[in-house]
Amino acid sequence: MNQLKNILPGLISLLTIVGCGQSGKENEMGTTTLPADTNLGQAKRQTIGDKKSVAAEQIFLEETGRILLLELELSNVSLQRASRPELKAYTEKMMGSTRKFHEQLQQLATSLSYQLPGALPSRSQLQVDEIKKLEGQGFDLEYIKSILELQHKTLDNLHGAIQFKKGPVQEFASHQLEGVNKMLDETVIIDSLIKKVNPDQPGDDLLRIDRKHIK
Repeated sequence: MNQLKNILPGLISLLTIVGCGQSGKENEMGTTTLPADTNLGQAKRQTIGDKKSVAAEQIFLEETGRILLLELELSNVSLQRASRPELKAYTEKMMGSTRKFHEQLQQLATSLSYQLPGALPSRSQLQVDEIKKLEGQGFDLEYIKSILELQHKTLDNLHGAIQFKKGPVQEFASHQLEGVNKMLDETVIIDSLIKKVNPDQPGDDLLRIDRKHIK
């Protein structure tokens, strides 16, 4: 009995040490589990963010592609129906710039395994069909008005794409911005020239305000 009393304190101490060791392991395992859960959540958020970025890039490419196609279709009509030689000269220059832009956009889309629209949507085709019915000053005014609207849309798209995460699409948008701004400056000039023939037409003051705002 005395021997048992002598052994018992040591046995209790041993059990206490073992228990503490197990607790330490559980705590250690707990601390390794939490970061794993956190990393998994971050990975999921990253995946969702990447998918949104890809979707936004695809929308940019498709919308910009449609705008450029419409510009080219309207300009083909302008080469045949514009009543002023200055407008025809402008149209030829603008078409060269737009074709180059579209070709570079196509190259970018191909490199990213995207496909640009190959034809106009029905609404845009209707716009082309309607402008073909116009002649003389009426055609000139409607054509340049349409081109101004399309160029503003292109600028909006480019400014939006510049906010994308760094990559081919963001770099492409930054590179194209200066050229589109220059072409829009020329469009505003030819717009003012055409409207001088008809003083009842509103001037381009509002457009100039928009240009300053966009820059």
